[in-house]
Amino acid sequence: MTILREAERKSLELAASGETFAIGTIANREHPSPNLWLAEKRIPRRIDYANLSLSEKSQFLLTYGKDKGDVVDGLVDVVDTMQFAHDGGEFVAVDTSAGTMKIRWQHVASYSVAPDTEKT
Repeated sequence: MTILREAERKSLELAASGETFAIGTIANREHPSPNLWLAEKRIPRRIDYANLSLSEKSQFLLTYGKDKGDVVDGLVDVVDTMQFAHDGGEFVAVDTSAGTMKIRWQHVASYSVAPDTEKT
């Protein structure tokens, strides 16, 4: 029973950590399957370059397209991209002018794809 409670707790934590994206930033939204919809979030990070090993340093610079001139006081600023996808559940959470609404996707009879005017 402890394992079941832990699984439930983790599932609730995951659901609470979801993100909302403007419709114009969601890829594959033309497909009527929310599990195909993808969005990206850019996350800036500061890496402690000085504490990397020699081999890690060269791999790091190659991975992020940086050079030694980008290192300032032993630190390098990078931007990682995190991808998000719908969890495949039967509901899609949508922010509307009336507030957040959960839509049971299997009951949606039709929808239209929003134009790409909302890119941010």
